[in-house]
Amino acid sequence: MKEGLPGRVRQVINGAVRQRLRLLFTVVLSAALLIAAIIPPPQASDPSVTLVILGTLQDGGSPHAGCRRECCRTLFAAPPPDRKVVCLGVIDRLNQRTVMFEATPDMPVQMKMLKSMAGDSARETPDAIFLTHAHIGHYTGLMHLGKEAMDAKAVPVHAMPKMKSYLESNGPWSQLVTRNNIVLRELRDDEPVRLGALEVTPLRVPHRDEYSEAVGYRIRGPKKTALFIPDIDKWKKWDKDIRDSLMSFPQQTLQRLFSFNSTTRNQLSCRTARHHWRYDFSAMALH
Repeated sequence: MKEGLPGRVRQVINGAVRQRLRLLFTVVLSAALLIAAIIPPPQASDPSVTLVILGTLQDGGSPHAGCRRECCRTLFAAPPPDRKVVCLGVIDRLNQRTVMFEATPDMPVQMKMLKSMAGDSARETPDAIFLTHAHIGHYTGLMHLGKEAMDAKAVPVHAMPKMKSYLESNGPWSQLVTRNNIVLRELRDDEPVRLGALEVTPLRVPHRDEYSEAVGYRIRGPKKTALFIPDIDKWKKWDKDIRDSLMSFPQQTLQRLFSFNSTTRNQLSCRTARHHWRYDFSAMALH
């Protein structure tokens, strides 16, 4: 059929196909690299260290403000409870500790989810929060720890130097520091931090850095490791080869990470599909 089309039309069609394939590759690869953990899933009902996926969406959440497309149209009337901005939690039952990666606008629900999974003895706030960078989906949830909300007490928040300085120097975030709602702890690139059964290492990644550095995290449990990179501009800009990182994970893991359900596949037709990507797994063991 294409043979009978003018050359310019064939170019347009081929360009559209290539653009769609690039979108598909970007969405699937980004989702795959959102979390890479060794499987199979735990057989024990109460694993000692568990990683929990609390959200997978882009900063703006779902439904997206101003979106008039079919992908969001029905969601304004009935927002699905499982669409939350990208966030990870770790439950360390060995040390009765919870850790959260990112402080998203959905933080109240995500903190409650993490506490519920950890059990009655867990605190309402995580024992540590790790931030990746200063874009709205990744740190603005800290507002829920302030005076106007739960007025938390000395929640440890780990951040890179520029991110730490940004929070200390700009309101309303600086008020969280002066009121001791949060206690900032400075991170250094590629230097691990030990928290109970976990070793957390920040890894600088190329991403828009208007206000802070951008990092991903290597999260090492007693026996297994996860890689969390929610935002990165281009893999070729990174001073690390992502292929080397992925080679340490079994092929079975990558196959499952690259799979997505029919709902997600249909959403790829929407230009705003990024904010609808949903991950199929809820928990993985790191012990």
